[in-house]
Amino acid sequence: MSDEQRKAIALEYLRRLDRGEAFFDLFDDYAQVYFPKWGVAIGRAQIEKLFGDLSGTVSRIQHHSAYFKVIQQGDLVVVEGTTHGTTATGVD
Repeated sequence: MSDEQRKAIALEYLRRLDRGEAFFDLFDDYAQVYFPKWGVAIGRAQIEKLFGDLSGTVSRIQHHSAYFKVIQQGDLVVVEGTTHGTTATGVD
């Protein structure tokens, strides 16, 4: 897979998340996702658990894609950015 393909998958994950669409098919057993106050989920099963846990606390999330910083090295892709959203209890 090329660097551009890896970057495209990472950005597609964030777009699908913002749209509320399914995204787990983008991950394999080597993928890692970091979420503050949850930690690092490694592999699709842990990534599904991470989002299962978050579904009870976050009802909506929006990434500020205009400000993304993408860092790539080999097969590692990091997307750094900011978000806003609403908690499950309605707090923005």
